[in-house]
Amino acid sequence: MPIIVDNNISLEKTKDYRLSIQSNLSGFSFSVLDPAGMKCLYLRKSDFSIATDGISEYLKKCSKMVESIPLLKKEYGKVTVITETEKYSLVPIAQFKERDILKQLSELYVIEDDEEVSFKIVEELDLVIIFAANSTFLNIIRRVQESFESIPSIYLVLKVMLKRKDHNKLYLSYCKGRADVTVFIGSQLMLCNSYPAEDFTTAIYFAFLALKQAFINPENTTVFIHGDLYIPEIQLLSKYFPMVKYFRSRKIPLGSSSLEMKYSFLTIL
Repeated sequence: MPIIVDNNISLEKTKDYRLSIQSNLSGFSFSVLDPAGMKCLYLRKSDFSIATDGISEYLKKCSKMVESIPLLKKEYGKVTVITETEKYSLVPIAQFKERDILKQLSELYVIEDDEEVSFKIVEELDLVIIFAANSTFLNIIRRVQESFESIPSIYLVLKVMLKRKDHNKLYLSYCKGRADVTVFIGSQLMLCNSYPAEDFTTAIYFAFLALKQAFINPENTTVFIHGDLYIPEIQLLSKYFPMVKYFRSRKIPLGSSSLEMKYSFLTIL
């Protein structure tokens, strides 16, 4: 399991730190952050993924790995588990009823037996995100961390995009099989959705479709990119958009573009 960042973490001070855990199509990863010093102390990723191993084998490997890493069993000031899922819905706070979340999400997606439905409030937008997360994975984490906050990655996207001062903003994340697109005009959310995308050309198509639906000119739009994107894909985007930026945490940047596009969710406080 590759260690990406190792800043000689002090195991005696973990109660002052934040543990962030991420599960997505690219695999399992986690970071230990020092909120006071605004620093990433430790970042590690798996050498297996859902895409290569399938969900059943992936979960077995996650279980073995989590049990084998003492750092994951320490006590932290805060623990967050981030799930990248396409099964989510945005509901106005005024229309939100917690008792109905399973029913509401089931109207849009097939909720499997091994998925649990939860919600996260986005106060700045007066919205609630209802989402499904793999319960087997969450229970694996519960074996080493009794209490944690479960959030969908789209929650972090909305929080960060709101803070960016660019006027027309497009968030585009691509991982083979799925594209996530979010559009803002200033602080107004115009669109937020996931689309099936077997290749990056399809992902770009959905990005342009989203801008068309929001009546936004691509030439006046800043694109924030995330996911499995490489130089050819970024160069292609640059032909259509004047400003292409990496989706990253300004408080705790990871540095290289490849790291930002895969692990920046882990550094957002």
